[in-house]
Amino acid sequence: MPHPLSLEQLFDSPLFQTLTVPSLEKIRALGVIKHYAKDSLIIEEGSCPESVYIVISGKVKVYLPDHSVHKERFSDVFLTIFEAGDCFGEYALIDGHPASASVMTMEACELFVVPDAAFSELLEKEGEIGRTVYKNLLRILTQRLRKSNLEMDFLLPG
Repeated sequence: MPHPLSLEQLFDSPLFQTLTVPSLEKIRALGVIKHYAKDSLIIEEGSCPESVYIVISGKVKVYLPDHSVHKERFSDVFLTIFEAGDCFGEYALIDGHPASASVMTMEACELFVVPDAAFSELLEKEGEIGRTVYKNLLRILTQRLRKSNLEMDFLLPG
């Protein structure tokens, strides 16, 4: 039975760009498509995510909930929105620490879910795939950090 996820959908994710077709097929074989209804909590701040998620369709919001594990907040703190092609859950893949934010669907979503253990094993075993994915991940995280820095500039007086 063919996998419900096309290689083009995987290639559309910045995380997998420049990978070869055989490499994409190996990654596709690791994951599954999961469907989530609107307002489904995918990752809760403080939990230990065990997968990397790629948004296939729909939108998710990343936020700090008002009932934080670190301290009480007066309300949720919105951080960003991820759409088709975007990934999340990658921090835990890298450092193994609990989630620093929560992720919830804003509408019905299809997500490609790849378990961390299998993904890490593939990235270690297949050097070219590992180098490409980690380089792409660094690019993604750097772009997010630059965007966050710009947003912080807008908050400064003057």
